[in-house]
Amino acid sequence: MMNKIRTLFLNKNLYRQFSNYAKETIQKEASVEKMFNGFLEAIRYTER
Repeated sequence: MMNKIRTLFLNKNLYRQFSNYAKETIQKEASVEKMFNGFLEAIRYTER
């Protein structure tokens, strides 16, 4: 993993591409509602 991180820091184009994909994923997948539902599902799981 350390080698992969080092590669990102040494390759600015790869770093930018990785960063852009991460931002897109967060914008598409992350929301307060999804986080709340995940938390609620975890609580319900522990109640079984």
